[in-house]
Amino acid sequence: MYSISRIAILYRVTQGPWGGGNSFLRSLQQAWLALGVNVTDHLNASLEGVLVNSSYLGPGQRLLPQMAKRMVKNGYPGPVATWLGLSRWQERRPVFVHRLDGVFKNYGRSENNPADLDQIGINSYLDWTIFQSEYCRQSFAAEGLDTSRSTVVFNGVDLGVFFPAPNVSLDKPLRLVSVAWSSNVRKGFRSMVEASELPGVEVTFIGNWPQGIPAGEVKLIPPQPHGTLAKLLRQHQAMLHMAQNDPCSNAILEGLASGLPVIYHPSGGSPEIVGPGGIAGFPSLDSAVEEMRDRYTDLRNTVLEKRPEISIDRAARAYLEVFERTDQERNT
Repeated sequence: MYSISRIAILYRVTQGPWGGGNSFLRSLQQAWLALGVNVTDHLNASLEGVLVNSSYLGPGQRLLPQMAKRMVKNGYPGPVATWLGLSRWQERRPVFVHRLDGVFKNYGRSENNPADLDQIGINSYLDWTIFQSEYCRQSFAAEGLDTSRSTVVFNGVDLGVFFPAPNVSLDKPLRLVSVAWSSNVRKGFRSMVEASELPGVEVTFIGNWPQGIPAGEVKLIPPQPHGTLAKLLRQHQAMLHMAQNDPCSNAILEGLASGLPVIYHPSGGSPEIVGPGGIAGFPSLDSAVEEMRDRYTDLRNTVLEKRPEISIDRAARAYLEVFERTDQERNT
């Protein structure tokens, strides 16, 4: 058993498809429950730890720095409790850990986006930071955030849901799959179209396709729940993920867990996550596809060996260790 056993994830997940962060936090909650951790999504006096996600309290629900400051101080996000001198933290307050994805402007949002500025403001009040990749840590350091009290923990996926198909052979056409909840143009949609026009290649996209970019030969499938998505991934031979500056793509992790080598954009956290289990698709997507064909068996074997490293159980334990270590440091 872990000494930290009562944790709030301050993010109200939705059970339907809603981006990688929502998927990860939903899986993290289930993994913690399996480890005997009592998990809630709201603050209460019995908590030993609080996980804050970026600058959001749920899909589309913003968290502001002043709210974070009040939560750390007295356990209430609103100002009324402060005016009345109330506090949930009678003896000692819980450890507050900040899970940071990426600097939003680096992967498609506007400069000086309020949510970006809020992430840095919120972070100044919390005890420790978990970055999803070393790229994330370096990106925030470049924005002036103090990364001295931080850890890198890759996201994880449920290996019981995302698992490889047996006896995959590299027959023609090469079946590539791309997945993205966001229709952000930096997700690599034009590369999907380019790949679909290569001879002997089929491309399927699962998610929200942007308006204004013709899909060409790409087969489009709307967002799917986890179980259906996993089945669709197993019908393909490799993943195409050409998103630029993606901090730590859950789609890549789900593809790797499903036994799919990845053709990826060599930016962001993707090179860290894929490692030797894939091929950079830039500057030549055509060459990457040919290399995927030539090296497919070795790449797939590498991906299969990597699966335990990307499990949600591994990530859940790593997060708990951060809470415990931070709590011990605070009380020494």
